[in-house]
Amino acid sequence: MTIRYDMHQPLVDTELILLYKTDVEFDTGRKYTFDPKFNAFRMHFDNVLIPVKQVRGDANAVLYLQTHGHDALNRNPIADLAYEPISEAEINWL
Repeated sequence: MTIRYDMHQPLVDTELILLYKTDVEFDTGRKYTFDPKFNAFRMHFDNVLIPVKQVRGDANAVLYLQTHGHDALNRNPIADLAYEPISEAEINWL
């Protein structure tokens, strides 16, 4: 399988996003982004860090590539984002 995201050399315009299936059932706001500074997934609006080793192999974890610039003319900034599922095999893990 082709490597689409390299944690050793993160892409500038693409972020690796983590969602947990159990969170989606009651709260769609828990989105974690891979932060190379901490080598962990960080929650956007809270100071929560999830180590990479905790995510890998977790059946409850769902990973996406988030890219910017898909609807720059739309007034809503969330419309500017696109999410594409990515499998664990397509990631060069730490």
